[in-house]
Amino acid sequence: MRSTRVLLTCAALAAVGVVVGVPLAPFVGGLAAASPPAYALLAGVYGVMPLIARRLTGVAGTTTLTTFLVGLVLAAISPIGFLVLVPLLASALSIDGTLWVLARLRPAVASGTGRLLAAAGVSGVVLFAVSLPVFSPEDLAAPVLVATFCCRLIAQAAAAVVAIVVVALLRRAGVHSSART
Repeated sequence: MRSTRVLLTCAALAAVGVVVGVPLAPFVGGLAAASPPAYALLAGVYGVMPLIARRLTGVAGTTTLTTFLVGLVLAAISPIGFLVLVPLLASALSIDGTLWVLARLRPAVASGTGRLLAAAGVSGVVLFAVSLPVFSPEDLAAPVLVATFCCRLIAQAAAAVVAIVVVALLRRAGVHSSART
């Protein structure tokens, strides 16, 4: 992390993530059992604030830091406790890791927007893989698996698009950072 400003930005966005995520928490567990594809779509909401943090600050690791802060609060109210950090951090680490790799492999090829969307796609795949061990046997049917996989990708892509739009609006309103991702 580069500065106190980056840390405060992550904390503020994590607070917004908590305000949005806490009311959803009671529904998420039941929805995961009732309909894994619907759960996969709803869970995309948890990725918006961390993606905004990364896009706004342009600093590596801000997705993971923001997610960790949200996850600590969610763990206090989640029926699975601190295990809620597993999918959240798996997603955030895959985003930060993908952005790091893409920046080093071909820094001039993909735009910041393209890299963020690619990272969101990788995150969707990782989230699907992390969710497989907790699927009930009847949900391991091909149609449910394919629908859940597609919904994970759609939800993460939608979270990235929302982050891109929100950061563009913030910049238009005069909120700027020194880096761009």
